[in-house]
Amino acid sequence: MTDILTSGRSFDRYCELLKLTKDDLKKIKLVLDVGAGFSGFTGSLLENGKNAYAVDSGYYDMNNFIKKYFDQKISESSEKFHKKFVQDKEKYQRYLEMQKSNQEDKERKVDGLLIACDKFKSHFIPASCFALPFNDKSFDLAVSIESLGNLNYFSYEEFVCGLNEMKRVAKEVRIYSAILNKKVLDNFKENLNLERKLLIF
Repeated sequence: MTDILTSGRSFDRYCELLKLTKDDLKKIKLVLDVGAGFSGFTGSLLENGKNAYAVDSGYYDMNNFIKKYFDQKISESSEKFHKKFVQDKEKYQRYLEMQKSNQEDKERKVDGLLIACDKFKSHFIPASCFALPFNDKSFDLAVSIESLGNLNYFSYEEFVCGLNEMKRVAKEVRIYSAILNKKVLDNFKENLNLERKLLIF
């Protein structure tokens, strides 16, 4: 898998996507963020006094992980935009501004992760979501945001494998993705919220 999972959302936005209320957060003692990538969720939890851990296979070689992130191709839609409007100066300028903004966003995410890793080093663990290095039911909540459930990154079989690991190590599991795998949608209907983007187990 070559794609790198990223997210630069605010802490409140993470909680909104995961349907976590202030009361929920008060009850939760220990959180695991699976396939965390450059997500700021774990760092935000730690800064807010919660005990949390992030796992990602990319953390095995952070320098290479960051390099791949910055080398990552622009999205297919951006490439199409470029090809279609390269002759239109106004639209091409918008395209260039979008790419600059994307680069600056990447830099913010990387800086945020490096700061969090430096401050809370033991809480960012290199590990595969298919073999989580934790005891059974050791976490109150395990989450995966735009990672395990995203059809662009994992197959249905991989999703089930990762889900089973999350369910093994946590008392509750919440998986969010704006583009959930269709087979996941079909087979886990009872776990879906109304927006069909969040699974709760």
